[in-house]
Amino acid sequence: MHHGPVIDSAELSCRAGHCSAERLASPPGSAGRAREGAQAPEPRRSLESHGSTTGKRVLIQVLGHVEVRSAQGHPVHLRPREKAVLGVLLLRAGTPCSAEALLQDVWGDAQPADPGGTLRLVVSRIRQAVAPEPLITRAASGTYRAEPAPGTLDKHRFEGLLGGASRAAAQGQAEQEACLLDQAMATWPHPEVGFPDVPHDSMTVREATERLLEQRRTAEIRLADLHLALGQHEAALPALRAGYATDPGSERRCAQLMLALIRSGRRQEALDAFQQCARVLASEYGARPGDGLQALLKDALGLR
Repeated sequence: MHHGPVIDSAELSCRAGHCSAERLASPPGSAGRAREGAQAPEPRRSLESHGSTTGKRVLIQVLGHVEVRSAQGHPVHLRPREKAVLGVLLLRAGTPCSAEALLQDVWGDAQPADPGGTLRLVVSRIRQAVAPEPLITRAASGTYRAEPAPGTLDKHRFEGLLGGASRAAAQGQAEQEACLLDQAMATWPHPEVGFPDVPHDSMTVREATERLLEQRRTAEIRLADLHLALGQHEAALPALRAGYATDPGSERRCAQLMLALIRSGRRQEALDAFQQCARVLASEYGARPGDGLQALLKDALGLR
């Protein structure tokens, strides 16, 4: 039984002074929704059809788009409803899910005429597509469970890297913590995409995705603090700009960006960032920048 965070060699790699991570390419948008029923299945590529490659492994993605890639890197064809079922199971990987809960999460109030039969058909299609990978199991009790092999699911790698970063932080190892957080960010490079392939009417699914997004946001802010503390101002600027662009009303993100810009000799850009944040705070919250941003403004203007 495979579940729980997996780091692979990430911590060892960081300890050895290397900071690399596997990156899952963002897949293109889903094709049109296929109708479920008794019609003949369309041609599809399965993992089995690609053969095996020594030293490589299947990659499974749920952070963003739901996607399965063969050991050769080929995406496996999954219909939209199959992505939804697989995505819901992957979000709770290792945890059993009753057929009733899975049907409610995926179909909501628009249940199919034959709920149990439709679910079994969708799961069968997923199994066929990902064969021979034993990705979904069904217990005698009728519960379903996603059991991705260690190191294959991006969510597990992301959570494992965050766990490793927390251990490094507890030991005061700032560089190793930053390295592991860098790899965690690379595991989930496009959080702005959200989770388009899973249903959001389900409270269970919504809570799971919101929790993951908050974990990434917290890790991203912590990583920025580490880069600044380690004097990596120039290197941190692209990520700081991207993060601030997603949340221009965040004084924390604005302060990080302003500090990096000031230390990089870009005072005018720091002033521009302050003014943008001030406008957003005023228009959306009726508030003014706090003392921390005001102090950075004085630095940008050369008044301190």
